[in-house]
Amino acid sequence: MKRRQAEGRAGRVRAGWRSLLLAAGGLIAGCGLAGLVADGSPAVAQQELTIIQGKKKVWPAPSDQQRFWHEPNTQLPLDQAAALFKRSHPACLTPENYNAVLLANAVEVKLDPKKPKKDELRFQTIWYQKNGDGEGKTTYKLKLEPVTQLELWYVPDVEAMLPRNLTLHWCVKLFAGSVYVFCFDAEKAARDFMDATASVLAATGRKLTMPSYGIYVDNLTPEQAEDLGQTRVEYVLVLSVAIDGPADKAGIRALDVIQQINGIPMRNSSQFSSLNIPPGSKFPVVLLRRAEIPGKEPKQYTWETKTLELVAR
Repeated sequence: MKRRQAEGRAGRVRAGWRSLLLAAGGLIAGCGLAGLVADGSPAVAQQELTIIQGKKKVWPAPSDQQRFWHEPNTQLPLDQAAALFKRSHPACLTPENYNAVLLANAVEVKLDPKKPKKDELRFQTIWYQKNGDGEGKTTYKLKLEPVTQLELWYVPDVEAMLPRNLTLHWCVKLFAGSVYVFCFDAEKAARDFMDATASVLAATGRKLTMPSYGIYVDNLTPEQAEDLGQTRVEYVLVLSVAIDGPADKAGIRALDVIQQINGIPMRNSSQFSSLNIPPGSKFPVVLLRRAEIPGKEPKQYTWETKTLELVAR
């Protein structure tokens, strides 16, 4: 799918993060796929210098990577889920070897009622090494037991990740202890894969964990705290916002600084992660948003306080 199609689909795209080539010890090494790392946080962003109240400080730079909110359908019958898998032909990146690309000709569901821990997806693939050192055929098996979460991303530039498959921009990140990535040429194919996976998990007594708000956050750096006029490091910085997710619908943007959620001061990202607000609850979010000061050259910025209403999911 061409990039302009995705841009039309995502008219309210929020700033995400620029992709970096992850080191050998990182997940998706050399892939350039922002956001796909083991702990569920976006990769470390490239940085830009901005001027805030006349002082130069470091803040993250925006990216064209796009994460989409998708609550998978868990009600598909097993035969319908199996049919969706058979029609899917993803390019697969697996944690055993991120330098190899597996191209699935067929995906099958294998369930063992007597030994459910052996339940798995089987990918009949051809594969190639990104550096051109080899290619061949293999059957790859993915256990269903550890699968906990799925995410949908659109990646405009996949050349470093998929050097022979440059049209597969729609990527599903699957958490199963490690991170697996499945890339498709169409958004519907990626969403169908998510629905089929979620339905198989539900049918076998398993369920996915859905993020409550559709955002990634991180702690502020000391330099960022100083730009906010703080004498100590607190609050949390919004790294990315899932398109059409609860935070996106509430108006939260990447690079907002969250001060309070439901009246609770946010001291750090660990406190944010431990929030337990019942689904469907509406609650206020108090945040700071960077705003340009009119008529200043070079550009200067200040921070505005905003209160938004968020609905927990």
